[in-house]
Amino acid sequence: MSTPLFLTVTCITHSRKPVFNAFISQFPPSESGKLRGVAFEAVFYKFLKYDCAITGVLDVALHESGGSEEYCVIQMKKSHPSQVWQALHAVTSRLPYHLKIVIAVDEDIDPRDPDSVNWALCFAMQPHRDTRIVTARLGEIDPSSSPMDDPERGYPKPNGNSSILINATRKWDYPPVSLPKREFMERARRIWEEEGLPKLKPKVPWHGYPLGHWTEENEREARLAVEGKHHETGEQIARQRVDLPRP
Repeated sequence: MSTPLFLTVTCITHSRKPVFNAFISQFPPSESGKLRGVAFEAVFYKFLKYDCAITGVLDVALHESGGSEEYCVIQMKKSHPSQVWQALHAVTSRLPYHLKIVIAVDEDIDPRDPDSVNWALCFAMQPHRDTRIVTARLGEIDPSSSPMDDPERGYPKPNGNSSILINATRKWDYPPVSLPKREFMERARRIWEEEGLPKLKPKVPWHGYPLGHWTEENEREARLAVEGKHHETGEQIARQRVDLPRP
């Protein structure tokens, strides 16, 4: 028989204006998603860049729309094409119940801006070539992994989830970003601010820049367009005209 224990309370203290530290986990975006994102972004970044020694990793963004655990974008400045797949596979191995959609993008893509990421998805990858499916992941609270009334549902459940890995980085040279050069955009911004108009919040990309595929002839035609000499470009094209034989 155990000996009874007694506790005598002599004093209770509390703050004058106490703050109850709690939050509700709910439909994203939410407090829990924000806190989870801040924590796990740092965890995944440190894991990829230092533990896995993938030096090309610049940033890791967990989007709140996915509860900060299902949708991940890795920003990279790759020194070798293999680094992208190393990062994609590695990050899904860190926590087997996180990250359903993982996308790698180049350094000029804002990993936290859906518009910027969607541009990379549309124009820097091909589904048959640049995607991989990783299976045998653990299901946790994702209702798409199994019906809610599934008697086998629960944690951990093997093979409950899968991940799609997407290499949305450019694989070769591209034409320049189709926007005015930085010097013109900065001048426009100065004029805007001088007029006292509402503060601008430019999104990436906010000016044009080269991406490798641009000939000297392209540069000459662009310069003529800036100078308003469109007729010279027209004359050049006219000289390239080839008459077709009459039927």
